[in-house]
Parts: sequence; structure tokens; C-alpha cells
Amino acid sequence: MFIKQLKLKGFRGFEKLTLDFPFYGESGEVKPVPVVLLGLNGSGKTSVLDAIDKLIHTVYAFSKDIDITKIPDDDININSINCEISLNFDNEKLIAFRSKKNKKIDSQATDNIEIINEIRNQSIVLKYFGTNRMFFSTKDIYKSSSNIYGDAFNNGLTDFKSFLRWFEEKENLENQDKIYKKQLEFTLKDLDVVRSGLNIFLQNLGVTGFDKLRILRKSNGREYDELKEPDVTEKPLYVIDVEVNLAIDKNGQTYKFPQLSHGEQMMILVACDIARRLTIANPKMENPLEGKGIILIDEIELHLHPTWQGKVVNALSATFPNIQFIVTTHSPLVINHVKRESLFMLENFQLQQLNGFNNYGADIEEILYMVQKVEDEKIYPKDLVNMFKQYFEEIENGELDKAKETKRVLETMTDFQHPEIMKGDSMIKLKELMG
Repeated sequence: MFIKQLKLKGFRGFEKLTLDFPFYGESGEVKPVPVVLLGLNGSGKTSVLDAIDKLIHTVYAFSKDIDITKIPDDDININSINCEISLNFDNEKLIAFRSKKNKKIDSQATDNIEIINEIRNQSIVLKYFGTNRMFFSTKDIYKSSSNIYGDAFNNGLTDFKSFLRWFEEKENLENQDKIYKKQLEFTLKDLDVVRSGLNIFLQNLGVTGFDKLRILRKSNGREYDELKEPDVTEKPLYVIDVEVNLAIDKNGQTYKFPQLSHGEQMMILVACDIARRLTIANPKMENPLEGKGIILIDEIELHLHPTWQGKVVNALSATFPNIQFIVTTHSPLVINHVKRESLFMLENFQLQQLNGFNNYGADIEEILYMVQKVEDEKIYPKDLVNMFKQYFEEIENGELDKAKETKRVLETMTDFQHPEIMKGDSMIKLKELMG
């Protein structure tokens, strides 16, 4: 069960929008193609993710008898009196309608509830990773949740505490069984799924050296007296603080997660959290990593090194083949590593066509110019742009001695093998041969 189509009317900056999401494969074995939304800041990328999140969250909450309104007045387009969000799942449609006059959302139709129940029955994993993604170590975490929709609908802070709680609880059970069974090599299936998912993801990302994801525990005993005036007849209260932290080996050395770079933390935790939700949702499946889901990620390249940016979308899709990823990006390396059918370009809250341009494997400068509308004078510093302009004008006018002097100046300003310098040098040599 995947989203086939999204329609927006009067939502934020969108007066009207229709997105038909891509798939591949024969009927009955359809696989989702990752969806990559791009555009300038303020073009509507994040609003698309928010709309999907708000619709599913609202109807899901209503089906659980939770009275919430996730579409406030500010989400209704200033020129509209109504707001409508609709998602087509196969042949079924999920709709939320909200008018400025009516504070209630009309998303309570029986059909809507049936679709949400179908999502739950099929154990479809849902999660929105907003831009505010970070990791915290936690104290005294002995309360866990096996709900795959816990903190799923949240484009605010993603702190991965639910993953940490779950992993810590499962590792306790695994260690307990190792002792009882007297088998130190024993591993828990749930944790195996997460470890396997992480390994597959890192392999597809081309990252090596990470191993042995586990929990480190630190206990600090301290004594204190709750009374304002100490009572010497009473024994002081003894309190144990337990700090629980994720750790992983990197090139043979152990690191707590806060000691890793933010990019490493997020790369590992996003993959692990998806794997966790899949193993909870599909306990009887031989390979839970093949479970279905819909994952939203805002600015997927956030904090990632360029070599990882280019591979991250395909690495996630290869690791979780039945997850529909809908992501946003500003990265030209993300853009030129996904197939053309994955790209949806937004401009001023409208869908724009790529006009025959094939982004897959395209040169970075082509991506910046053709897709992201960045002109030369915005790619290079202004003084360099002016000097290049002078350089080529001198060549064009046959003023080759001046052009050579300008070339020497350019070589002091930037790399002497800059493509524009080399291009001009070839033009000079050609003109000299032609006399």
C-alpha cells in the first residue's frame, strides 16, 4: 500500500497541485521509486511532506478517538477559504477538508478510517524525519514502546530516544538469554534485523569501518538528603543515575554516539530506526527489511559529506526495497544520482518540467544551471566572473597578448587548471594556429 497520487488545494502557498508518484515492476509486484522534491527555498518542498504528515496524522488520531486538528488557519492559502489534502492509495483515497469557517476537519468519513485501519492491518511503517534531527544520551530509560507509529508523525525534533529505549531493552533481553542459555554467541532476531539493515545500508553507501552497535551504561551513585534541614536520625537517600548511550566501533576504536560527527550519527540512526520499525511491524516475516512503509525525509543531505549525499537515496532504497521514500533536497549530488522519474521540481508552489534535461549522471554545473537555476555569476565569485568575461572578450577580439596577461592574473586568483582557464587557453592556441 503506497501513495500513488497527492492532491493539494488551498494548502499554504499551493492553490492547486497534483503529484503522480512513480513505480516500477509488473502488476502485483509493484515497487516504489524514490521521490525527490527540489526547488528554491520557499518553493513548497517541505509543505508537500507536511501535507502528507498532517493528513495521515489527523485521520490516524481520529481513528484512535484522539481529538486533534493538524490543519490550523495558517495552513489555509491566504486566497482560499477551503483547504483540501488528498492521497490516493491504490484505488482508495484519504481526504482531509478544512474551511476557515469550520475549525473541525472533515476527515471523519468511514472510508478514511477504513484506509487507516488497512494501513495498520498491513503494518505499513510511517515516519517523518524533519530537519531537526539530533541524538541525546539518556538517563534512567527503562520504559519502552513497541508501537511502530510512536513519534512517527512529527516534523519537529527527532531525537531518536524511542530507538534508544527499544534497543536498550532488546539488548537486555539478549544478554539475559546468553546467560540462561549459556550461549555467548546467541543473538536476538530483532537486533539482528537492525544490525543487518545498518550493514547493508553502509555497504551501499560505500562506508566501511563501522561495527558492533551496542549500548554502553554508566552508573553514578550519589547520596543526598531531600530535607531542607538535615535530620541526622534519618539515613540519607541513595540514588543511582544510569546513563545509557549508544556506542559503535569505528576502525577498531569504540565511540559513543555523541563523539561521532553529526553526519555519521544521522546516517546510522535513520537507517537503524527504519529497521527497528520494520521489525516491530513484521515479527513473523523472514526478512522484515522487506516490509512496506512510507518514509518522509526533509533535506536528506543534511550534515552528509558529498560522497554520501550522492549515494544516500539509492542506499536507502536498496536496503529497504519496499519503502516509499519521499524526500527533499538542495544537493546537486543527490539530484544527479537518481533517475529522472524520481525528480519533482517545484517553483513558486507549482510543478515545473525539466524540459528534456536528463539529470542522471549530469555534470554538477549543469545541475546547478539547468535544474537549480544557479547562473554562472552565482556559482563563481563576482570578481572572478568579471575577470573571466574580460578573458574571453579579449580572445574573441583577437587581443591574444592581453588575453595571456589576463590568464596569468586568473592563475593567481584561482586554480591554474580551472576549466574556464583551460578552455580559454585552447581557444588562444587555436587562434594562433589559424593565424
